[in-house]
Amino acid sequence: HVRSRRQRQMCIRDRLDGVIEWRMPSLEPQTYRIGVGDVITLNMQLKESLSNVLNDLIASQNSQRGFKVQDDGAVSIPDIGRLVIGGLTLQEAESAVYQRLLEVGVSPSFSIEINKFNSQKISISGNVISPGILPLTLQPLYLDEAIYESGGFTISDASFIIVRLYRNGSIYQIFGPEIYNQNDTNRILLKDGDTIVVDVADEYDRILGLRQEARANSCLLYTSDA
Repeated sequence: HVRSRRQRQMCIRDRLDGVIEWRMPSLEPQTYRIGVGDVITLNMQLKESLSNVLNDLIASQNSQRGFKVQDDGAVSIPDIGRLVIGGLTLQEAESAVYQRLLEVGVSPSFSIEINKFNSQKISISGNVISPGILPLTLQPLYLDEAIYESGGFTISDASFIIVRLYRNGSIYQIFGPEIYNQNDTNRILLKDGDTIVVDVADEYDRILGLRQEARANSCLLYTSDA
């Protein structure tokens, strides 16, 4: 078990490299911008007096439709056409859709929501219970939250944990206990493309081996005494 974990960690390190930074990264939370792969939902509530005019545009007075942002940042909305919203905030996208609706003679009450967040993500691997990919959404995602959402560390003693954040060719190293001591002033905000690797210090493997050896010896002594 120890050997396989160490082999996995070595494979991860082989794929990732960078320059170790001694100062932690600092980012201010930014407004989410719609990206390729995101799925937006267009919620429209139409006035009865406009229903005839909009008959070809939207079949019902209360319509909800999902649209995926294509590779060029555009969505295709029936009877409105292709509209580029990639790189826009939700508010900016609503304004763009509203202007397009006005161009086709429609003035409905509507809102836009992001139904699926696929364009921005981070990865977390190593010694967490549920490693994988986490999407970035409207709510900022911090390092401690990403570890929590991944089930937490695989060992209970965080003093043996080393968390490495790989970003743009730089490596930021955080020791396990520091994760639990983060607050609003020193929390690490994650950004699209971040890779997090949670390692266990070699010292832990040595201590674990000694414990297993001591346990095995005690079992042998018990067997011989019996």
